[in-house]
Amino acid sequence: MNYACYSCGAGSDLRPYGPHGAMTCFKCAMATPERRAEAERNFVQQLDACGASAVVDGTVTGPYPLEHAAPHVRAAIDRTAQASKESAMSPPGAAAQGGKTP
Repeated sequence: MNYACYSCGAGSDLRPYGPHGAMTCFKCAMATPERRAEAERNFVQQLDACGASAVVDGTVTGPYPLEHAAPHVRAAIDRTAQASKESAMSPPGAAAQGGKTP
């Protein structure tokens, strides 16, 4: 699928944050304070629509609900969450000593 910026016609680095979800390139989205505010509003609106867990992966789709993520994306998120949980459970200073406590 070919997309283009609604404002300048560029075909790269696009996101659906223009008027009514139109594709916009970063340069045009940030061109004026009004466009920047609109892009930020549209991003937040899409993020809020995702619910409690959203994925922002740098694709042209913008944020989307975690349950719609591809299996490899969900697996990576699960691994990151597990590593964070294990790190939070480690005693202070354990990481600096290779995971060992004094």
